Amino acid sequence: MNKNKHLFLKYLLLVLIAVMLFLGYEFFQQQIITTTAAIPISSPAQELSSKDFAIAFQQPTASSTQSDRLAHVDLVVKDAVSTSTLYINSCLSNPPIVSIKRGLGLTLVNNDSVSHTIIFSPSATFVVATSSSKIIKADFGKTVGIYPFRCDKATTTIGIVIIN
Repeated sequence: MNKNKHLFLKYLLLVLIAVMLFLGYEFFQQQIITTTAAIPISSPAQELSSKDFAIAFQQPTASSTQSDRLAHVDLVVKDAVSTSTLYINSCLSNPPIVSIKRGLGLTLVNNDSVSHTIIFSPSATFVVATSSSKIIKADFGKTVGIYPFRCDKATTTIGIVIIN
């Protein structure tokens, strides 16, 4: 009887953890939507549905099919905003997907009361001081392409720059 009770409690604990993870994820998604809504948006193309947002910011893996990779590129390109200014507020990017010509200046604007480190790659990392901006040259990939970036110590993508 003790063994069955122990097994039951183990499964109950797993179910509770799964529910907590789900609710935490839903809360996180709601916080992203709420926080993003507070950032001024100047173009309807910047308003990504939560589904598009999740798909665009999840990079295809080595095992992804060619069709999945092309669908990802199509979505990212479709939702890109052609601009030379990228606003970072609370480690959120506005617009979330930017398109810029290779070699042009991309202005990173930080309106927060803390500095932020924007990371495209280990060799393309830029610190933007508190309430300031920094102009970077859009050639950090040395080629045209899609470049996701992170903010500070986050491990997830907060935005994408398309260099064309």
